[in-house]
Order: sequence, then C-alpha cells, then structure tokens
Amino acid sequence: MAKNKRRKQRGRGEGSISQRPSGRWEAKITVGYDGNGRRIRRAVYGDTKEEVQDKLMELRGQAKAGTLVDPTTLTLAEYLTNWLANTVKPKTSPTTHARYESLVRLKISPHIGGLKVSTLVPMHVYHLMAELERAGESLWTRKLAGTLLHNALKQAVRLRLLSHNPAADVPRAKPAEKEMRIFTEPEVRTMIEAAKARRYGALFVTAVGTGLRQGELLGLQWPDIDFEKGTLSVRRTLAEIKGQFVLKEPKSKHSRRTITLPGFVLDALRQHRAKMLAEGNIAGPVFCSKGGTWLRKSNMIRQAWKPMLKKAELPVIRFHDLRHTHASLLLAHGESIKAVSRRLGHGTIDITLRVYAHLLPDADATLSERMQKMFG
Repeated sequence: MAKNKRRKQRGRGEGSISQRPSGRWEAKITVGYDGNGRRIRRAVYGDTKEEVQDKLMELRGQAKAGTLVDPTTLTLAEYLTNWLANTVKPKTSPTTHARYESLVRLKISPHIGGLKVSTLVPMHVYHLMAELERAGESLWTRKLAGTLLHNALKQAVRLRLLSHNPAADVPRAKPAEKEMRIFTEPEVRTMIEAAKARRYGALFVTAVGTGLRQGELLGLQWPDIDFEKGTLSVRRTLAEIKGQFVLKEPKSKHSRRTITLPGFVLDALRQHRAKMLAEGNIAGPVFCSKGGTWLRKSNMIRQAWKPMLKKAELPVIRFHDLRHTHASLLLAHGESIKAVSRRLGHGTIDITLRVYAHLLPDADATLSERMQKMFG
C-alpha cells in the first residue's frame, strides 16, 4: 500500500481513530455542539496507533471531568455539555438527564450554542425564546428551555464565568396548568370490576389502591410483596430511556417506603400471581409482558388501559391520574394530609399541599363551632 494513501481503521470501543497521509495517527472525540448543532471535536496526534489510543483515553477522562475546555473561549454549547455531565447527571434520574440533554442539543444549542458564555446578554435569551416560538414549540417546551438555561447560567455566575445571569431578566413561558382529572368513587368501582377480566387488571387495581408512581409499579418484583403481612415495599423504579429499560433507585429517600395494601388489592394480586404461575412468569417483574420481560408503558396504555376504559364506558384519563385519584379520594374523606403525603412518597408535605390543597374538606364551619363551644 502506498505510504501516502489515507487509511482509516477503527477498533471496537476506540472512537474515531485514523491514519493521516503523513503516516501519523489521529484520534478525535466529541465535546459538545456548536451554534448550528454540529459536533465540536477535539483531536490528538501520535506516531503510533497505540499512542493515540492512550491519548484518546485521556481525552475521555478530561471530558468526563469537565476539564477539557478553555474557560476563556468557552461556548454556551460546551458549557451546557459539561453542566449536564457534572451537575445534572449525578443528581437526577437517567430519564431527567436524557430529557435535558435532548433539550440542549435540539432546542438551545442550534440557536445560541455557538456564543461565548462570557458574551451572553438577555437579548440572546430573548432571541432563543422567539426562535422557539416561531418554530412552533409548545409553551411547555419553551418554559422548560428557559428554566434549564436559567439554572445552568446561575451556576455559571457562581463559577465567575458571568457577573449576572442573563436568563434571569427574561420572562419564561407560562403554560396553563393541566386540569387534574380523577375518577369518582362509583367510577373506581366500575374500573375495578372491569379490570377483573384483563391481563393487566391487577396493575390498574394496585395503582388506584396504593397511589404508586408508574415507574414504581412497573419496577415491582414478587419479593417486594408480602402477602402474609399485606404490605408492599417500594425498592426501585423502572425507567425507559431511548428504548432501553433502566432500573434505578426510587425518586428520593422518602420514595423508598413500605405501605399497607387494602384487601381488594391483595385479592387482585393473588389472582394475578396465579395467572402468572400458569404462564410460567413468576420469577421476574410482577407486571410483565407475555414473554416475562419488563412491561413497556406505551404498549400497556395502548393495548390494555385505553381499551378497558372504552369498553367500560369510563372517562379517558391518564394512567398516572390513578395516583391522583387515590390521594384525592382519601383527602376528600378527611384523612390526614401528612399520612397521605407519606403514603405517596413525597419528600415534604409541601409537595402534597401544592398539588391537593384545593381538595381538602372545608373545615371552617367546624372550627367556628369549636370556638363557640369553648367561649360561647
């Protein structure tokens, strides 16, 4: 082979490694995206392939540690890439990190990612919001982009990369709050009856009887259920990221909890266990596919949840609204907000109040009567 003929060779896991016309070797790594959404690449060179493999490994370590970029020439796209890797990823769930990464890559960087962080002013953020609106992005997407940028640049101020947060001066989109839709008590009874004939009926009954989050339900395994004590332990949650299932820790330390199951939920789970035993699917997830694997949310909703609602002539609500139904009915019957908050796995009672305060019974008349008895 001629010496000056370019040859490209890439081994498994090596990244981008090639031999230049001069005979020297080159390795490249992606460190972020520029203002047009194109990849930002860094390169190293060496006389041998083994030499650039070592340098490529070092580059990867620097990229992971966030020390690969020069702060004086740092672009917003490069900064956000490092912020996602070093601040967001260690503190959030894989699902949240993937959503933020997609937002940065597809919505923010293509418009203002090429700007140097040190030159950012509020007008740049206004420009981003205007571009997203012209592109037809939803209010929720624009709100999330503004919030993400605000939080990221707030840290840039702490790192002395900026003297002021330019995103703080730009109003964020305010989408209308989605109205909470829940089942009434008669509708819950209808749903429980309709669920008996469904393969995933026990999933729906458990959801409305426990208030578990969707990921907590789909991540359940049989050892998590104690049929003798009548309890269920939340030890993990199932997420789906880019088509791949990921088991992760519960949302917070308060989410890792053990709750007591109502009798109708225990009955449904016992019947479900018998069905799974007959199928030979008793070793894996409690609620699984016919092949015994993790249950995909989209398939469950399309093939089981919505058809059941239609056949039972029930209002079409989200599967997640069973959690709201659980909490709302308990509070409407005067149960303790603190006890409901603990059962839902909320980190603080403030979260529960923010979502459900409007559903608490009006006790003003009772309080007036109490004062009358004391002093009237």
